[in-house]
Amino acid sequence: MICNGGTVNSIPFVGTATQYNWTNSTPGIGLAASGTGNIPSFTAINVTPNPIVATLNVTPNFINNNVTCSGTVQTFTITVNPAPAVSFSIPNQTICSGASSTAVNITSPTPNAVITWNATTVPASISGVNTVTGNATMPTFTLINNSPTAQVIQFTANANTAGALSCPGGGVSYTITVNPTPAVAAPNNQVLCAGSPTTAIQFTGNANVFNWSNNTTSIGLNASGAGNIAIFNALNNGLTPVTSTVTVTPQFLNNNVGCNGTAVVFTITVNPIPITNPLSNLTFCNGTNSSLVTLSGNGTTYAWTNSNQNIGLGALGNGNIPVFPAQNNGAVPIIGNISVTPTFTNAGVSCPGAATPFTITVNPTPTVNPIQNQVVCNNTATAAVQFSGSGTSYNWSNTQTNIGLGASAVGNIASFTAVNASNANPLIGTISVTPVFTNNSVACQGSPQNFTITVNPTPTLSAPQNQVVCNGASTSQVVFSGTGTQYNWTNNTTSIGLAASSSGTINSFTAANATVNSVVAQVSVIPIFSGGNLLCQGTPQNFTITVNPSPSAVQPQNQVVCNGATVAAINFTGTATSYNWTNNTPGIGLGASASGNIAAFNAVNNTSNPITATITVQPIFNGANLNCPGVSQTFTITVNPTPTMGVIGNQVVCNGTSTNPINFTGTASNYAWVNNTPGIGLAANGNGDIAAFSATNASNAAALVGSITITPQFVNAGITCAGATQVMTITVNPTPIVTPTQDLTFCNGASTTTVSFTGTATNYGWVSNNPGIGSSANGNGNLGSFVAGNGGIQPVSATITVTPTFTANGVSCAGVNDVFVINVNPTPILNPLANQVLCNGSATSNVNFTGSVAGTVYNWTNNTTSIGLGASGNANIPAFNAINNSANPVIAQINVVPSFSNNNVTCVGTAQNFTITVNPTQRLILAY
Repeated sequence: MICNGGTVNSIPFVGTATQYNWTNSTPGIGLAASGTGNIPSFTAINVTPNPIVATLNVTPNFINNNVTCSGTVQTFTITVNPAPAVSFSIPNQTICSGASSTAVNITSPTPNAVITWNATTVPASISGVNTVTGNATMPTFTLINNSPTAQVIQFTANANTAGALSCPGGGVSYTITVNPTPAVAAPNNQVLCAGSPTTAIQFTGNANVFNWSNNTTSIGLNASGAGNIAIFNALNNGLTPVTSTVTVTPQFLNNNVGCNGTAVVFTITVNPIPITNPLSNLTFCNGTNSSLVTLSGNGTTYAWTNSNQNIGLGALGNGNIPVFPAQNNGAVPIIGNISVTPTFTNAGVSCPGAATPFTITVNPTPTVNPIQNQVVCNNTATAAVQFSGSGTSYNWSNTQTNIGLGASAVGNIASFTAVNASNANPLIGTISVTPVFTNNSVACQGSPQNFTITVNPTPTLSAPQNQVVCNGASTSQVVFSGTGTQYNWTNNTTSIGLAASSSGTINSFTAANATVNSVVAQVSVIPIFSGGNLLCQGTPQNFTITVNPSPSAVQPQNQVVCNGATVAAINFTGTATSYNWTNNTPGIGLGASASGNIAAFNAVNNTSNPITATITVQPIFNGANLNCPGVSQTFTITVNPTPTMGVIGNQVVCNGTSTNPINFTGTASNYAWVNNTPGIGLAANGNGDIAAFSATNASNAAALVGSITITPQFVNAGITCAGATQVMTITVNPTPIVTPTQDLTFCNGASTTTVSFTGTATNYGWVSNNPGIGSSANGNGNLGSFVAGNGGIQPVSATITVTPTFTANGVSCAGVNDVFVINVNPTPILNPLANQVLCNGSATSNVNFTGSVAGTVYNWTNNTTSIGLGASGNANIPAFNAINNSANPVIAQINVVPSFSNNNVTCVGTAQNFTITVNPTQRLILAY
């Protein structure tokens, strides 16, 4: 016995033979199949998992004189044990530092091989290999790699065969690779301006993969990626800085196993491009202070420049533009172009924005040329005044508006009629003119110039008072006064009772007017002033004497209306200019008195009787604010009341039953009603109470509702007044029907089918006259399935009466009953049957089937027709000659099933078996 790979020493043969020939049954062990002479040394081979036994036969030969004489063959064996192989349950492993390896089972195809393993190489940076040798299982290790690179632990598995000769095998290597925990150096944070390129980000560390995520993609960077981050243009379309947090996770990827390290974060802040809020152009007057210009936007600082320092502002500055004295020593406006540049500074990074321009304009100080003074007479025209100078407009003010010129205005002064209301002294108006230069809606004033307008007086007369009198009344005496020494007058209408002209006082007289309109006489008075032999005529004065006529009125028509109705407007006619009226009954909705026509109004009468108001109309002629009354007229307005009625209740009745009579109560003189559904048995309309009637509903499935609208009426003076309507309903429930149910028949002990009732009812109540068949005595709704019962020998039945009911609006109406029958057949019973035994050729006994249920049919089958009986039948079995042609008894089994039929339903009872045994006829066989 030797191990695979071992050396088999040479085998010399000894004896008296001159030659030894040998054969080998298994050349696979490394030895030839045959040979002559000694067996040389060779290396044993066995690549199988089991021992190989080679049988060698050695034949000794004695050769002499060319005659070979062979001796007895000798046999021996060479056994070559295998070198056992090993295999692992899982391939080489790769894990992350700090993780646990998977236990490994080591097996060998060689039976009973003894397996061992040992850790041959454990790097110094690896901890957690707490066991370095073992048998068939490598345990789980929790391994830590303290180095920055992957480390490999080398194991070797060996095997030895069991038995007297142990042969080593295996020597197979197994590895566990422990990836390091990767790390990454945190990149520097970046701050930059929108639109600027970022700095490329190169990740460093012992990781070989760098995965990153970005929480703010609006800066122009993707939400995630792997590897370094290339330069990109930073984005920020807002007004404030945007900061993106980038999280970098280092990963060590080896043998398709990725191990993540601790993530680091850094930020990319993108400052916005600042803007300056729009600035309005400004305009100031020479010599005035400017306003403070506040600069705003999203910038942190603002720088400005000025193109024209002659306006009084410096060439440049930072921040708000301060107040400064505006300057312009010329005659035309001067302009400074201002440019404002915003800068946004954050985290030490400044980002400039676009410049915003606006202008500051300084208007010049205007002047006006001197104006000549004027002197004019009262009621004569002045000369027009034209202003000139460097102004764009001229504002003037007047100290004496009594001369006929306004207190102030803008522009030239047109010619006007001078006024002096006094009669003794001149009036002097001082005019002050201020030049104005207006540009960009800013007005700048210059120094004012003054001049005067003098108006000399005219003698006057105090105006006499106008007079208004009624026809037939006396006028008042007219006495003239003023600065004149004499007064001359004329009258243009002598029909009023006054002369055409005269001088001096006008005495009282009786006024006359025979027309229907006012007559106005105009009297003109001229004052005369005499002094120093010079007559000066003043301005004439006019006054009037108005004589009003005596008015009349046409009598209006009387009216009769309903409460709440509109009274037609009453327009008074006649010769009056107005009409005053009084109402003795304001409760009708019309005031107690007023003037003018009576507008349409809603009449009011909250009583149960008519109300009549008497209206008295006084015609008035109003002329020149004097009222002259005429003869009064009267008429009436009658308001009928709104009738009321008592509450009427709704009714619900069944088809074919009588309703309750409906008696109306209230303040009405009549009750008119309308029925929208005559099909209920009531006319479509009528007046007065509604007598009881037989309600109808031609349908059988739904309630029929008649809506009765009742209107109370009050009739007076030919006018019918309706009150508030009421609506009542008469609901007529239908007479329901039930679809007829066919009679049913079941066998005793069978489950019935559910009987579902259909029709137009809302419920179906049923009653059984024989609950003994297994059903309930009564119920509502469908008749559920039940086990039919009949313990007797005759069919039994139950009569089911079904009553359809239609229930709606709290009233139930019954329909016509449906009646059907449920029959239950009895279970037929077969009386016991006796077995028969008889000889071949003998007659059987009659087999008569009997039972408890009359009319039972007995079906039988025979499993052995050779006895002389047919295979089946359904009546008694008459006697027959039994047959058995065999040498052994023949037994026929007869199966009998009782059945009872009624109403086309067949019910089967319990089957019975009996036997007919036919013994054979014995024969004697003689031997000769």
